[in-house]
Amino acid sequence: MLTGGDKSCTGSPQVPAGSSTRRRAVDFIEFAEEDGTGAGNINSGQHHRSPVGGCAVLRMHSMLRFFRPGRNLSRWILGALMLLVVSTTFVKLALLSSIHEFNADAEVGRNDFLKRPVVIGGSAVLQNVVMEQNVPGRKRVLEQSPTPEIWRKPTSDNYYQCIDPSRNEIRNETAATNGYILVHANGGLNQMKTGISDMVAVAKIMNATLVLPSLDHNSFWGDPSGFKDIFDSKHFMEALKDDIEIVETLPPQIAAVKPFVKAPVSWSKALRYTKEIEELGKKLADRLGENGQPYIALHLRYEKDMLAFTGCRHNLTSSEAEELRKLRYKVKHWKEKRINSKERRLQGGCPMTPRETAVFLEAIGYPSETKIYIVAGEIYGQEGLNALHAKYPNLYSHSTLATEEELRPFKQFHNQLAALDYVVALASDVFVYTFDGNMAKAVRGHRIFQGFRKTIDPDK
Repeated sequence: MLTGGDKSCTGSPQVPAGSSTRRRAVDFIEFAEEDGTGAGNINSGQHHRSPVGGCAVLRMHSMLRFFRPGRNLSRWILGALMLLVVSTTFVKLALLSSIHEFNADAEVGRNDFLKRPVVIGGSAVLQNVVMEQNVPGRKRVLEQSPTPEIWRKPTSDNYYQCIDPSRNEIRNETAATNGYILVHANGGLNQMKTGISDMVAVAKIMNATLVLPSLDHNSFWGDPSGFKDIFDSKHFMEALKDDIEIVETLPPQIAAVKPFVKAPVSWSKALRYTKEIEELGKKLADRLGENGQPYIALHLRYEKDMLAFTGCRHNLTSSEAEELRKLRYKVKHWKEKRINSKERRLQGGCPMTPRETAVFLEAIGYPSETKIYIVAGEIYGQEGLNALHAKYPNLYSHSTLATEEELRPFKQFHNQLAALDYVVALASDVFVYTFDGNMAKAVRGHRIFQGFRKTIDPDK
């Protein structure tokens, strides 16, 4: 039996003085190293320790022996594997939590894009071919955080839409018509929209029947599209049934009568684009606004026909200016031929150049990562969009945002592409126009009617 006084600090029986024990050589080496006495004590086999110090050294010796890879290799491997499993589990749980939150946000408005550079009007911009359809819900994401001032729409000041007619304004269907009005709308898309809307008002005042309008096919663009190719004719007739009578063609007994010709000197709620145009336009708007990101629709009217019409040639080469002059003299119904370009520009009568537009947007606070949809055709001049793209690389248009298959039905029809741009501009968070033309006026008025949506008109 061993008494308490006979026990060492490790619980092992002490060896009586003078007795000899058989110790392994490795133990002597370990003790010699722990004592710091060097190899000289290995041969002597003597250990000089105080009772307290001996316990501490033996405990340290026991711990060191456990962590020696040479003697406990299997334990080291097992411990390392356990540590790896615990660490991996922790990281996996953290990642799963993050991915779940990301997916929850992404479901609100998700869109995967395959991006490649393309050229629009002489500049490289981002090409986006859509691989997955957008998930609705962009509005909810925008409402989760305060809207910065640059994206905030003006207050409506308690104004609201008032489009429902009173009883005394509803057309009496039994009343005889006072005649038929034939409308031939000319100019660009929005000029034709304005003319048609005006003639609706005229037909109501005169209690006349309106024949579905015909569109101009001899304008600068030579677009052969008819009324039904661009507008939803059934909606047009249904929306106005309480105001005026509309027929598709003249009755046979009236068709032979020579009409009285009167040149046109908005009633546009009835003019809705075809289902195909409306659907693709909304789809492009959703792609621009993926994940709740706002975008600008920029009506950059720096196009060949507008520059020729206004006589503006700032930032163009002499050969480009001469080409515009020849075009202006060629178009007979453009009455003004001799134009002082510098004077016109100083009067604010010229569209802003892409470079001026970039400086303007930067000055009012829009960051370089802002998404900008170009509401225009091909930008004229050898510089194209280069200056704007240098400051705002996220430039888009219908030709880069839609797939080839989506755009194929409209590609050869300028007015149908303009209608597509109109839908995207109307849905934008901010509409900016650089020239006060027909489209700018139409979109601005429509956006006010929809609830005073933000529109910016640079003071040139």
